[in-house]
Amino acid sequence: MDRSELYALLDFPQEVAEELHGYWKNHTSVLNEDLEKRLLNRAQWDGAIKEIQEKVGEDPNGFYILAELMDFCRKTFDEYEKMGIDRTVFAATMKFCTRFIHEHKAAYGNYEFQWAWWFPRQLSMQEYRVEELEFEFIEEEQRIYIHIPSDADMRPSRVQDTFKAFHAFLKKYYPKWLKAEWYCDSWMLSPVLDQLLDENSNVLQFNHLFQIESVDYDSLGALDWVFPGKRVPIADLQENTSLQKRMKKYLLGGGKVGWAKGKVKQRYLD
Repeated sequence: MDRSELYALLDFPQEVAEELHGYWKNHTSVLNEDLEKRLLNRAQWDGAIKEIQEKVGEDPNGFYILAELMDFCRKTFDEYEKMGIDRTVFAATMKFCTRFIHEHKAAYGNYEFQWAWWFPRQLSMQEYRVEELEFEFIEEEQRIYIHIPSDADMRPSRVQDTFKAFHAFLKKYYPKWLKAEWYCDSWMLSPVLDQLLDENSNVLQFNHLFQIESVDYDSLGALDWVFPGKRVPIADLQENTSLQKRMKKYLLGGGKVGWAKGKVKQRYLD
């Protein structure tokens, strides 16, 4: 797959695709065999990304490192092909880049890519998007972690369809992971949401699929997802949705939403 085909498959904005093509007109790749191996090794991801950033130099919008990682992504595509995984799964998985590029534009007014640190998961084929959710293999723990994309359809029926589809994906491509437990680490699992959301809320019904194991009430991570954009004082938080209004009121009253981790209840996997 050539660069233009990859950028088109991932629906990159034209402005971003032009930036990436422009990079290759003036640069040769900084990747080498050692760096590529490290991108495939979870324990070495952070060091590899840091070295790539140092090699590409000043990169205010993150497009230089994105260009480099997209070139490596072409090799990942070849691995998908070898395994017989459909390119729709490849596209959905790698479009996390596209999604965050657009979200930065919406929040700050310009295209930017700040998620190079997360990208090795997809490049090393340790994370896949199947239908509505992303699933990450954590080899050290023998667990699968669920991530929730901002554009996911969280209706209970779609979540259940996604669980079934991912189970079929495991059965076909990763049968040794069929008995692994599924976890999620997110603000969406916070027990506080029972006070902030209606009982028929899609997010709350997703929350109830999990047995909560721990909560970090001091985490402010929920603000990044519920109130995207620059951090502002609580009193200045936007109130465009019912959740924003309720959460803001709760926070102003001294409440804490926090961040929680939980395990999927077995009955939902049967």
